[in-house]
Amino acid sequence: MPIGDHEPRVWPCPFPHCSKGCKTSGGLTQHKAVCKFNPENQFAFAPPAPSPPPFQSPPHSPPHHPPPLHGSPPSTPPGQQPAVEGPPSPPRASPTRRCDMISGLQTSGVTVRNHPLLSGDCCDEDGYTVPPQSKPPAPFEDPEDFFPFTCIEEMLLADFLYKKVQMSAGDVNYLMTLWDAYQKQQLSTIEGLDSDNSSAPRPPFADSRSLFDTIDSIPFGDIPWEGFKVKYDGEIPNNAPSWMTAEYDVWYRNPLDVMEAQLGNPEFAQYIDYAPKEVKDVKNGRRQYMDLMSGEWAWEQANELANDSTLHGAMFAPVILGSDKTTVSVATGQNEYYPLYASLGNVQNRLRRAHKGALTVIGFLAIPKSMMLPDFQSETVTDYPPAFV
Repeated sequence: MPIGDHEPRVWPCPFPHCSKGCKTSGGLTQHKAVCKFNPENQFAFAPPAPSPPPFQSPPHSPPHHPPPLHGSPPSTPPGQQPAVEGPPSPPRASPTRRCDMISGLQTSGVTVRNHPLLSGDCCDEDGYTVPPQSKPPAPFEDPEDFFPFTCIEEMLLADFLYKKVQMSAGDVNYLMTLWDAYQKQQLSTIEGLDSDNSSAPRPPFADSRSLFDTIDSIPFGDIPWEGFKVKYDGEIPNNAPSWMTAEYDVWYRNPLDVMEAQLGNPEFAQYIDYAPKEVKDVKNGRRQYMDLMSGEWAWEQANELANDSTLHGAMFAPVILGSDKTTVSVATGQNEYYPLYASLGNVQNRLRRAHKGALTVIGFLAIPKSMMLPDFQSETVTDYPPAFV
């Protein structure tokens, strides 16, 4: 065999209906733990059902009708076939049901009971209930509307300068100055008009600030960031450290807008629990906990909210907040930022771990580097972590 040519060893998955092959035995062990065809995996996919045999119609034979009893009226009018009695209609489904699909997650051997009152019923923007499978109305789109740009050429120019070539602010100012001078020169040469004429055409943007302001005013896309400043407002002793007199920036995005964006994301539709749920194993009746909405806390909170009858059919939407110890340093000053994350509690854990927008940064909290706070009794500085933000 030539050098460099080899046959890679493949470790096939031992479970039926799985065609996965791994390069190492360790990879096979990890795959078996999450294989959807592993019967020991409680979230395993049910094996594909065998295809039913082809339907065969019985041989044709003339219908046989028994003669009616004497003295009884005919069961059907002449020229019509007798009605065939169908199977009885199934009883109405109970809140507890055998489930092979939980919000997009196919399972086997579990029952799911949703909260009967805070059930997250489908409704329109005014709160009126609509059928569960109803689709939201399509947004109106005007193909001639390029707001906040005046035309498509102006929009393409902004995209070229800001996104494609990422031109600096100084270069944008210089380009717009040349653009304006060229148009005025052409106007005076060709049409013989004064270059200071107010009717003379202007460049698309006056300068870089005009370009950036136009881009920022686009009403679509990501949720904008806002900010404010904070400052220590306690008593300041003599020889106070610099962080006690400095100002710090706090940046944030509207939490309500972020949660509405997560809830309205069509990619999340199959991975959101619209009501608290109780998941139990069919065989032993043991409860299974897989997401926040499958826990006892969510069910108890729904019970408390259900005391208000006007909330029946509403959706309980908790919010999960968190931060990590990874700081985002700033080039100037002593500021550091702790990122603040938010996620809709109805989102299932596997989607949140997939980093598909279900976990969103909604703020950066300013934390000074100094670890010194004053001891106001002795007016000396002691080592203690600051906590004014």
